[in-house]
Amino acid sequence: RMTTIDPSLWKTPSISRATIGVDLGFHQDHSALVVLGERQAAGRPHYGVMHARQFPLQTPWPVVKLAVLEQWQRFHTWGFNRPCQIVLDAAHALPQWADLASSTGLHPPPVGAVLTSALRHAVKPEPIVLAPGKGNARSVYGWQWSVSRNGLIEGIQADLSGKTLTLTEMGDGGVLIAEMRALTRVVTAARNVRYEPPAGAHDDMTIALGLALWGIRCLPKPQQRREVKNRPVPSAAAWT
Repeated sequence: RMTTIDPSLWKTPSISRATIGVDLGFHQDHSALVVLGERQAAGRPHYGVMHARQFPLQTPWPVVKLAVLEQWQRFHTWGFNRPCQIVLDAAHALPQWADLASSTGLHPPPVGAVLTSALRHAVKPEPIVLAPGKGNARSVYGWQWSVSRNGLIEGIQADLSGKTLTLTEMGDGGVLIAEMRALTRVVTAARNVRYEPPAGAHDDMTIALGLALWGIRCLPKPQQRREVKNRPVPSAAAWT
């Protein structure tokens, strides 16, 4: 059965689409990225964590950016038959989002998500200016969504329970699994619910997975572009 195969071993041509979730850390938190692939199993979509990486604390943004673009390029074809969407935690990360959105050849543009304590995700995104144009340079725009943090975590739990999500133990997949097992459901005196990691622990990988899963389930499928013949294939090295 498909679900018995570690998703890191899934063949790229079998993937109908992929999403990259990115949680950016700055000083006390890790940056993390999770690549989620989708393919059909028993007539319904099945999702698998194909790559998971937690960066050491205070890893510079250019290193994280290069890793994200390398994973994007993994699913990229000049025919854009398998559009790969990037979703990143945009809170306090406008410069990084603008930098990523400005990358030459990147399609579709990365989507920003701001995590909230709301019970549900926003129905519509808001346009945002990531970087105003200066001189002859054009302004860089993006779409920002308000996304429920609890909704992300509960979405992961629902797909695991429904056996429509398979995790990987390769790379930092074990870190992701340990993070999710350690999360505690806390009910406040006001009867609000939140999920917290143990003191001194992190939930970066879990949030990156949640963003990827939300993106692949809730965002419109990226539009495909027509293939342009004789166009050179982009190299991740060119983005450094």
